[in-house]
Amino acid sequence: MPTGAVAVAVLLVGGGAGGGSGRRGAAGTVRCGGGGGAGGSGAFRLFPASVLTSSVSVSVGAGGTGGAAVTTDNTDGSTGGIGTGSGFGVFLRSGNANAGAGGSTTAGAGGASGVGTSTGATGGSASASGGAGGTGNPGVMPGASGGAGGGISSGDTASNGGNGGGNAANSSGSAGTVDTTLPTTASASAAGSGLPGGGGGGGAASKTQAAQAGASGVVYGGGGGGGGASLNGNSSGAGGTGGDGICVVVSYF
Repeated sequence: MPTGAVAVAVLLVGGGAGGGSGRRGAAGTVRCGGGGGAGGSGAFRLFPASVLTSSVSVSVGAGGTGGAAVTTDNTDGSTGGIGTGSGFGVFLRSGNANAGAGGSTTAGAGGASGVGTSTGATGGSASASGGAGGTGNPGVMPGASGGAGGGISSGDTASNGGNGGGNAANSSGSAGTVDTTLPTTASASAAGSGLPGGGGGGGAASKTQAAQAGASGVVYGGGGGGGGASLNGNSSGAGGTGGDGICVVVSYF
């Protein structure tokens, strides 16, 4: 700690989790999109400088990887990677953000939030009937979550993805639409600001071509969008990656 400091404020945002990929399956069956990744959790504390050691190690959480696209017929999607928490020595830590699950014939669950002063936003979940992907949730201190991927119903109707979550600092990622517009990332927070990032939009499903991948979450701690489901013979959509976290330390004299 700097000489003469009387108090130290620490803000942590963990990495956002990756989205899951969509299922690839046969006509006449339900094929769910992948779930959206959770946003990175936030933690804040004001310490008296006297309780801290002279040197404190800092770790910055990394965004999780997106679930890989499925290239084998009649196969569930892949779960994304967790977003790792950020830490300030042994004094303060934000928990890991949980990844979106891969799409199956019944579900594509959004990633659950991790622990912290303010828990990360839970990821959007896929429709159990193969409909449009669920919308991601907003973040205030923590990162917003990703939207889920679109599914294909047993009646063989392909659906759009879900919008990512947003917050007051930036926009959310937009959902992908079937065989046309790709999902988008949110606008990123200013470098070094510590403001939470928006979640990526979920990819749309397709019966005629490869499904869309989910869009990535952005800094700080935005969750990745889930990928869309596909018909056998075409790849499902991969999940989007999560945005990295941050550690902000301010000393008061």
